[in-house]
Amino acid sequence: MTKKVVYTRLDDDTIKRIDKLIEMKKFDSYSSFIRRATNEYLDSFEQKILA
Repeated sequence: MTKKVVYTRLDDDTIKRIDKLIEMKKFDSYSSFIRRATNEYLDSFEQKILA
């Protein structure tokens, strides 16, 4: 599997929200959150576009 490194900027509010989810043990790290959020967004987006 090919992997790419992507850099993004997150605002303070977004960081706090992700930190809270990590503290609640919903995610292990920022990268695990971003992978899951991206996949879920893409699934939703593809369903709307390809429907």
